[in-house]
Amino acid sequence: MFFSLLWFNTGNAGIYGKGEVKLNPNLVDYFKDYLKGGHSQTPLMFIIAVDGSYAHFWYCPVGQGNCMAADPAEMVKPCEDGSGKECKVFARNRTVRWKNGINPGKGKKSKFNSKMTRAEIVAKLTDLGFLGNATTESKITKKETSNDKDIAKQIKKLKKLYDDGVLTKEEFEKAKNKILN
Repeated sequence: MFFSLLWFNTGNAGIYGKGEVKLNPNLVDYFKDYLKGGHSQTPLMFIIAVDGSYAHFWYCPVGQGNCMAADPAEMVKPCEDGSGKECKVFARNRTVRWKNGINPGKGKKSKFNSKMTRAEIVAKLTDLGFLGNATTESKITKKETSNDKDIAKQIKKLKKLYDDGVLTKEEFEKAKNKILN
């Protein structure tokens, strides 16, 4: 078991995506479904096409350690077959592993919760540079101040997500009201 864990963590480092990628807005709901898990199942891997246009995911039955022995390269294959493009692992368990210059690929900053709302997922993916206009060159601030300039920026960012179809009208209004209050 020790050697399979060691192999998985070192021998398959190339399966994780790196570089700039923007997720197709339709994948947000698919990613939310993945994070939530299923009946007696926990998220194992979320795999995307390198252009962010297609995804495939895998679950692991709760309490079964044999998922660790699964070959990640074989898990990528259905994504490549479905998309006709190269695919890489975007997230393992509930941690986004794709390194893009903003996302560290580990730790609290990269971790998602199964109880997050769609709006919270969109906000976090945007902050990590996977949605919206954030790029690897942009610096995302850890703390937003409440001056007028920052409020306007936040609302513009929300409006862009709404215009791109990532947020529904209700999600946009709720997030806007939260910023204004």
